[in-house]
Amino acid sequence: MSAAVDFWGLPFSLGQRFVLRLVVEGMVSACVVLPQPLLLKTVLREKRDAFMLDEDVDAMLRGRLLGIAGGLWVGATINSMMF
Repeated sequence: MSAAVDFWGLPFSLGQRFVLRLVVEGMVSACVVLPQPLLLKTVLREKRDAFMLDEDVDAMLRGRLLGIAGGLWVGATINSMMF
C-alpha cells in the first residue's frame, strides 16, 4: 500500500488529498477482504460447507466491514497525530 501511495505522490498529512488517500486505502482493503463472503453469499451458495449458515456469512461480512471502517478510522487518527 505504501508503495502505491509513494507512486501516486499522495501526502501523508491532512492536506488536499487526504480524502482521496482514505478512499484508495478503503477500496484496496475491501478488494482484499470482501470477495470471499460476497462469493459465499451469492455464487458459491450451493458449494459452501453444509454447516455454514446464512447468519454466519452475514456475520463474516459485517465483521469485515466493521474492521475496514475501524482500520480507516485508526489509521486516520494516527496519521493526523503523527504527521
